[in-house]
Amino acid sequence: MFSVKSTLKSLRIGDWYYNTGIAFLGYIFSSSQIRVSGLLFMFFIAASYLAHGYSLNLNFDDNLPAEEKKNTLYASAIAPVPALVLAAFINKTVLLIFITGAAVNYLYSSDSFNLKKFPTFNLILNSTGFTLLFAIGWVINKSIQSSFIIISIYIWLGIIPFQIIHMASHKSMDRYWPYSDISSKKLSAITVLLWALYSVLISVSGELDILFSLFTTIYAFIIILLLHRHNSFPVIRNRLRYYNIVFGTLLAVYFYRI
Repeated sequence: MFSVKSTLKSLRIGDWYYNTGIAFLGYIFSSSQIRVSGLLFMFFIAASYLAHGYSLNLNFDDNLPAEEKKNTLYASAIAPVPALVLAAFINKTVLLIFITGAAVNYLYSSDSFNLKKFPTFNLILNSTGFTLLFAIGWVINKSIQSSFIIISIYIWLGIIPFQIIHMASHKSMDRYWPYSDISSKKLSAITVLLWALYSVLISVSGELDILFSLFTTIYAFIIILLLHRHNSFPVIRNRLRYYNIVFGTLLAVYFYRI
């Protein structure tokens, strides 16, 4: 039986609301001029994109009761419709990115493909899905160009270590993550350092100034210190959730400044 309350719960807003900030980074980096209409459009599209992705992933959870599966199916079907209709009239590039992201999520979650059970594909698809969120924010203001590609790679690389930490924190429930805590920490640290190194290359190339790479490198070492000091991945993940909000806010201020 259809339940509005249960369907809204299946949208999992509490799990993703802060990730709309990734779209805001794309929006603010592409233009320092903030238009209220563009900002509202961006947040609406980003929220619909995330609600669809998270509810669809939940729908394919084997442990979910049949009644809850129905509600998650309703949620994942309803969530993208207003955004797709709006994007079709306002910005067709946003529409294309949204559809691409939905396809990525289907490859990740669905019983037909279920690529999330393969750690490498899990990391690639998750990072791609969130990077497309950055792209949604960007194309609302500007067409795709070289600077977009450069920073999109930065976003993609930056998501990888956090996804490793996320999967390691769910290891007891996630039979698809085969690595020990020690190996997960090493993988996280290595990918964080690669992310910091890429930020240095961006600064050296002149795309952004040295403050950008310094800012990223300091945060990378904060993450590594957190990995060193704590043995519990759930604790690390929860702390990083708040650290990421602070880092993302400061990064948005930096993008606005330039």
